[in-house]
Amino acid sequence: CCCDRYGDFFATTLIGRALMILCIALGIVAFGVKTTQLFEAYRTDNAGYGRFHNPEQSQFVVLVGEVSEEILKLMSNQLLHPDRFVGNMKLAVLVSTPEKLTELRSFIASIVDGTQGGSITSEMEKNIQLFVGNPLEEEDLSRLQVEKAAGVYILGPEAHVNVESRDLRQLFTAVAIRRYLKVKRADVGGRSVPIKVTVTQKRFYERYQHPLLTEATADVDVICYNKLIASLLASSCFAPGFLTFLMNLVILGA
Repeated sequence: CCCDRYGDFFATTLIGRALMILCIALGIVAFGVKTTQLFEAYRTDNAGYGRFHNPEQSQFVVLVGEVSEEILKLMSNQLLHPDRFVGNMKLAVLVSTPEKLTELRSFIASIVDGTQGGSITSEMEKNIQLFVGNPLEEEDLSRLQVEKAAGVYILGPEAHVNVESRDLRQLFTAVAIRRYLKVKRADVGGRSVPIKVTVTQKRFYERYQHPLLTEATADVDVICYNKLIASLLASSCFAPGFLTFLMNLVILGA
């Protein structure tokens, strides 16, 4: 009994040798192309321009807009912490610049390794995927598979600077997402995706009521900062100490 070793069989004719050389050359080229594609895919994902990975078909929530470090920590604790959600929930975050992506990644890493205070564990970190893009672009919404999300949160900047432009941008983002979801509605069995929009003043939403935001199938909630603040102040007037009680609950919950 013997074993065939490399070189035991080889081409002896001119045509056979030519085919052998051709196969070797094609193999080298194919290997190089696939290696380049693999490296490019890794580079694209690492830069935030890849696609949302969800092979387990888990539920997930999409955050777009001005996602601050505190908001990301709060949403992670509320959605990903095993004490608050039973299952494998994921969080897809779309930011506008690569610099913001790097900043949020560094922030998450600092919490996981204990440099900063927080409760984001290494297991929770695996379920947070960060992306760079524009929520007004259909291609970027497709990368995040927004039509399959359990919900979409459109967050605005914390500082109330240039309120009109800020609120209009929020509404334009909501319209773009609703337009994309309407096109993809048939692909997900007709299910609707709830959208939460934060604005400073509700007057723009009431004045420029776009049909995509007001139709019966639209599940859009507008959260107004000024109205929320006025409501809290009114509650404090009717029930002195209400704000103190509320803030104590928030601090204890955090």
